Amino acid sequence: MPTEQIGVAGDKHYVPAPCQIACPVGTDAPSYIGYIWNGQFEEAFEAITATNPFSSICGRVCDAPCEPACRRTASDGAIQIRNLKRFVMEKLGASWKPEAAAITREQSIGIVGA
Repeated sequence: MPTEQIGVAGDKHYVPAPCQIACPVGTDAPSYIGYIWNGQFEEAFEAITATNPFSSICGRVCDAPCEPACRRTASDGAIQIRNLKRFVMEKLGASWKPEAAAITREQSIGIVGA
């Protein structure tokens, strides 16, 4: 995600957190950290996997460029973002499946060439 990108939603401006800017895949770490803090692990899983389908691997092998960019580095030390991601991925594991989306249309589709 470019460091200069600012999204506009209505009259509010969205500026990504420094850790999200530093992440090569743009993972929204502040969101999933908040979900973990509130004990909402399924929501944290959704936030983690929204931008990275290989999150369980990244929780182990990522060099965590987000952690030095963490705003808390100057006060009491960076949040261990990679370890939190790994915790959620191990807690829910490969067996956890999100709820299937409800079918809202009566039309059917055909996939050509599949």
